[in-house]
Amino acid sequence: MSPIQKVKAQPVGGYHGVTVELPTVQMNLDYEEKKIELDRGYVRFVLHPDVREVETQAATKFGAKNALAFISPESALYVLMDGLFQKGRQGICVQGKFPEKMLYFLMQTAGEIIPVARAEEAEIIIHDLSIPQKPVSPANKIIIGFDAEGKISPEKVGENYQFLITGYPKNEGGILLFYSLALLDEISLVRRHTGFNLNSRPAEQILQNRKVDIKSPEIEVKTKLTRLEKTATENVYLFPTGMGAISAAILTHLSPTRPKMVMIGSPYVDTRCILEKWPVRRGTPESIFLDIDDFAGMKNTIDEKTALVICEIPTNPLVRVPDLQQVVQIAHRNGASVLVDSTIASPYNLNPFDYNVDLIAHSATKSLNGKNDLIGGVLFVQNAPSREKIDYFYNLLKLHMDIQDMDIFNRNLDGFEKRAAKYNENALLLAKYLEKHPKVKKVYYPGLSSHPDHKTAKRYLRGYGSLLSFILAGDTAANTRQFYDHIGAPVIKAPSLGSEQTLLCLYVVLAHYFDPPEKLARMGLDKNLLRVSVGLEDIQELIDTFEAAFKWIE
Repeated sequence: MSPIQKVKAQPVGGYHGVTVELPTVQMNLDYEEKKIELDRGYVRFVLHPDVREVETQAATKFGAKNALAFISPESALYVLMDGLFQKGRQGICVQGKFPEKMLYFLMQTAGEIIPVARAEEAEIIIHDLSIPQKPVSPANKIIIGFDAEGKISPEKVGENYQFLITGYPKNEGGILLFYSLALLDEISLVRRHTGFNLNSRPAEQILQNRKVDIKSPEIEVKTKLTRLEKTATENVYLFPTGMGAISAAILTHLSPTRPKMVMIGSPYVDTRCILEKWPVRRGTPESIFLDIDDFAGMKNTIDEKTALVICEIPTNPLVRVPDLQQVVQIAHRNGASVLVDSTIASPYNLNPFDYNVDLIAHSATKSLNGKNDLIGGVLFVQNAPSREKIDYFYNLLKLHMDIQDMDIFNRNLDGFEKRAAKYNENALLLAKYLEKHPKVKKVYYPGLSSHPDHKTAKRYLRGYGSLLSFILAGDTAANTRQFYDHIGAPVIKAPSLGSEQTLLCLYVVLAHYFDPPEKLARMGLDKNLLRVSVGLEDIQELIDTFEAAFKWIE
């Protein structure tokens, strides 16, 4: 086997940039096939160097085999317990108030899958290291040490732990130390899906052993967001990641009596992972995925056991637009809540609370911020029962946006409405140009009359947003390679969206590379699909850039 080539990637957005350039089709393929290893990338998929260094230093300091960095020690314990909280485990014993709260939450949202047992009989034992505990034999047991305050020193770490969780006294960051590697890959994936990973700015603080001493702009940020989404400040939660906001909404609404989730339309890759993998682990009903216009399916499957109905508006990458009023009516008729991921529409084009939606999620990383220089999430929660659930989980796990990221977000929010208006204008013009081009087979953009949801989009959206996708004509694979490899500035070839800079990516390659053809067909995805997030550049300059790239293909 050839050694993996390490590649220094060019970040987009500066040192704390959230994505990197992938300049050729082959680089995309080599990354997916693990022939190359990027030193950085889209931040939840490829660790920032500072996050990697935090993990390396912690593993070395505590003599562990590996380490994963989290938003907080509490979020690390949640992800570990959730990863272990599976059917078939023989018993769990927790010692300490916080582990008890976490176990209570899991049982309220997942059902009593693992029986509570005494330490001698339990398979999983969690020690809160702030309280004395009796020594436990390590034979056939998974033993977890939890040190929320970061007070334990390396010389006091016992030999019996498979996992140790600790924190940093000056920061909210947490570290999960592995003394056994059996669950490393699984827990790493759970961390990615939930979005509870440590971001680069707090990692930088940890490495410099400093605490940021600036006034929190939280109230100012929330005030701006409430004006945009037409709600009240108590309804707004600021998360370190967009997936943190979405996963919190999903995981808090599950219960033994309402264990079912229904997804309308094709979701973002990690939202799909949560919906596909959590029920399998917990032994609850499989999530149901429905086409956006399958109203018969909605009426037949959304029932009194459904906790949450989820949709994205528009969807990614085919920018489909569901009939939101119908979705809400069917869900509420059966007592289910509705979560809308409105990242692509943005509050400039849609306010889902106008249609009685219960929860709205946004990736703050995208158009709300617009600069590719921070990762964050926002969750709006309109009704009191949902707000109570989110509030408990949010504070229990300390899922707070980093104060430095919040400060940057506060500044960048001021330009949001001007950005969004220009995105709408540029994207519609580019979509019309592409639709008429003889070398383009199909364009997906709801502002086009040819789009299947154009009439629905006109009902709900004030503008059609920055995102569009297209497929080339002719020999699609060969033409895609030629077009992608030769398109130049100002287009940047990088995965993300909502940026002031126009970004082009091979979305299906990056998000669904290992999915079988039949699954891609069910989702309506062509593996050569090109996704564009249109930026603020002069539209004629963009069109000229695309035209120059088209000259390279048959």
